Amino acid sequence: MRVLYLTPYYRPYLGGIERAIEELSRQISRSPSVEAVGVLTTKYSFPRVPQPSWADREEMPDGISIYRLCGYPRRSVPLYSVPLVWFSPVSVRKYLDEFKPDVIHFVGDGWFWGHFWSWFFYRGQAQFVFTPSFHTLPASRWWLRPINAFLCHVADRVIALTGREAKGVRRAYLVPRR
Repeated sequence: MRVLYLTPYYRPYLGGIERAIEELSRQISRSPSVEAVGVLTTKYSFPRVPQPSWADREEMPDGISIYRLCGYPRRSVPLYSVPLVWFSPVSVRKYLDEFKPDVIHFVGDGWFWGHFWSWFFYRGQAQFVFTPSFHTLPASRWWLRPINAFLCHVADRVIALTGREAKGVRRAYLVPRR
């Protein structure tokens, strides 16, 4: 089994999401059925700072393969914590085909193009897991609700981190209890 995590920011070390991916990777790597772990991410550091000199591909000492995408235009609109720029579907497809994931795990919500293009190209070829970090959305972020609802409904599994988040995800995105 080949597991690919998707997150808009990964390394240099940011904190929670990296720790979650590293711990999940450590746990699943103990299984003889896990062949490889990778991360598809961007060439941005938090929040929305372009890092064009970062390598396109990197192999971490713990065995995690990192694949980084450039965004266009390079400077992101400062409206949201995720880079609101275009990510090439051709580049997304190239990395997916190179890694050949069996499981694609959307870690957190908000990286619209990465999530969408991965699902578009690999639906039917990989299982999708979505771990949204639920929070009540202000009226100005109404546009996130249909995107997150779409991701919840195309994912094979939606996994909330806490019971409270699970209730919020079910209510906001109409996700069945299962």
